[in-house]
Amino acid sequence: DILVNGEQQKTFEEVLPEIVITKELSALKEDGDYQTPNFVHMTRVSVVSGTYPSVLLKQWDAFNATKGSENDRPGKIAAHIILSNMQQVKSILHQVIASLAVAEDALQFEHRDLHWGNVLVKPTTCTQFNYTLQGKPFSIESHGVKVAIIDFTLSRLHKDGCSVFTDLSTDLTLFEGRGDYQFDVYRLMKETNGNNWEAFEPFTNILWIRYLTDKLLNQKNCLQKTNKQSQAINRQLKTLFRQVLNYNSAHHLLKKSPSCKGLFQFKN
Repeated sequence: DILVNGEQQKTFEEVLPEIVITKELSALKEDGDYQTPNFVHMTRVSVVSGTYPSVLLKQWDAFNATKGSENDRPGKIAAHIILSNMQQVKSILHQVIASLAVAEDALQFEHRDLHWGNVLVKPTTCTQFNYTLQGKPFSIESHGVKVAIIDFTLSRLHKDGCSVFTDLSTDLTLFEGRGDYQFDVYRLMKETNGNNWEAFEPFTNILWIRYLTDKLLNQKNCLQKTNKQSQAINRQLKTLFRQVLNYNSAHHLLKKSPSCKGLFQFKN
């Protein structure tokens, strides 16, 4: 058996929960009582075996030479996000909050690993994105950026009477990390759910929203907060960071938080 990133490769049975979760979240792009465009789209799933094709190795080497990778060769491509203004910072956070709220209600969803590397951002010409929550449509201004939420390895959802999740109670190393707020969130999740990873505890999404708010507030690749609008957004996000733990879910935050008041334009 060949180690990848210092660990044994996962079996198909271990990967299956992530496939199921990705499929269900991808389906939320379709019109219905619950809709969001911000979960990565699944086209199809295939199981392959054998050595990596030379063309993939060549492309990985080219990427690693210019940008570097934390993964063994070959590895996943990480997002490099360059933001232009504070409006884009706000839109990224809004898209994440709205998508988590929709998935919570539709699928009792918890991401459980929503660190900065799992929020991909790309430029877009769309001026706004449409969402539906409990049959009520609303929209969010894009300000030129679109979010794609990825990596559901640790995620949890419930569909058709079945809970799909990864039991993290035996993964001791996950809770031993140091050096970044991300690792604190893993321990806070464990404290929140009492190490019961089958249960639905949407407060874990709140923990990750707070983490992302912190990262966005300290985003070094956005323009300085010199104009009045940017300063107002910065104050708004700081208020959200202070108050977000008062809410028990992304849905609760979206509907009740003063920090979110006026952020989402609900349609008639």
